Amino acid sequence: MPFEEITRPRNICSNCGKAMARSYKESLCPDCLDDMLYPKVKDYILHHSVTEMEVAEHFDIPLQKVRRWIRDGRIEYKGFRHDN
Repeated sequence: MPFEEITRPRNICSNCGKAMARSYKESLCPDCLDDMLYPKVKDYILHHSVTEMEVAEHFDIPLQKVRRWIRDGRIEYKGFRHDN
């Protein structure tokens, strides 16, 4: 490993303070990015008649993430019945 890689400080999430890999380029950790994106996705679904795929494409996120939020009950989605 090059010396500058060893001495470069770890990346720290500017929101929660979580340590991230040195190679990670974002200023927020993935969890904080999700937390900030989630309300936007939820609002978009509430105000648009869209499919899961359209939501994923609009926000450039994995379809599985949209489906997980729906399955976990975080997002009410038309035509999807959430069973606890």
